[in-house]
Amino acid sequence: MPCMCGDIYCPSCGPAQGNYRCPACGSWTADGGCEDPTTCDAIVKKMDEDEERWYLVDEIYQRIAKEQNVSLIDVKVPEGEYKKWRDMPIEELRKLKDNSEYIGSLA
Repeated sequence: MPCMCGDIYCPSCGPAQGNYRCPACGSWTADGGCEDPTTCDAIVKKMDEDEERWYLVDEIYQRIAKEQNVSLIDVKVPEGEYKKWRDMPIEELRKLKDNSEYIGSLA
């Protein structure tokens, strides 16, 4: 059940009343928002990309598991591949996830 306290600084009730907290700096809109919105936007973009990266790597692992006909825990990938995925630009990782030839080469 959602919180019903009504406090505009409550993480649940605040946004319901139009008061949002910046995930980067923690400032609330009711207090004037971010002191440096450009920096916060860059931090939030990086946070979003990091989260997307986890989902993309998970999708790659799931496709490899299907190709190898094993569970996720038993997936075998060549040494260094995970580090390569973690370090590559997000645009390249998005393409790699859908590259059946590459996925097949790891199976």
